[in-house]
Amino acid sequence: MPLVVATLLFGLIGLVVHGLVFVLMGGATANTADVEGDYGASFATSLGPAGTLVLSIVSFVFGIFVQASFLSGALDLADGRPVSVGSFFKPRNFGNVILAALLLSVISAILDAVSLLPSFVFALLSLVAILVFTFFALFTIAFATDRGLPPIDALKHSFATVRANAGSTLLSLVAQFLLLLIGAIPCGLGLLVTVPLALLIQVYTYRRLAGGPIAPVTP
Repeated sequence: MPLVVATLLFGLIGLVVHGLVFVLMGGATANTADVEGDYGASFATSLGPAGTLVLSIVSFVFGIFVQASFLSGALDLADGRPVSVGSFFKPRNFGNVILAALLLSVISAILDAVSLLPSFVFALLSLVAILVFTFFALFTIAFATDRGLPPIDALKHSFATVRANAGSTLLSLVAQFLLLLIGAIPCGLGLLVTVPLALLIQVYTYRRLAGGPIAPVTP
């Protein structure tokens, strides 16, 4: 239940934060005009380059904050600690998490840039490279959050863990994907439940494969 409530709260907070940034950066304008004695109103939405950049930065930081907060709360569960809604709003080692996320973004952007070369082959190679990198970097944020590792060390640990347990990692990813797919079918409402479940599967997989502690199931 704390996970479900936190998911709902983060969704609402995200809407408010992004909406405020959009409006404050001039992304929404309203105009009135007098046409032959009749007043009309129009509403337009658009962001310039500066506004788009600010909104992108806010979205990035907010998204990483949410991910680190959820991971931190789920790690508390894995440690056997009692959790509440507030447990999912206290990200561990957030500085290292932000740096790790930036590292992943830069590498992904470089791999994506390969697709700009004038050939379908390069676009295909770029897609495959991004998918492979994403797979092996799956636990980077978890290592940065849980152990406070620097970005490069967290990425190395993720690669080593996935390389040694590729089958189990893939099985976990498939289970998480199926949960999210099922949750998205009824107008996305099921995601309130399946997103937390997918997160718990991810943390369980990370702790089990990385040799970390997992609290026994309690009635």
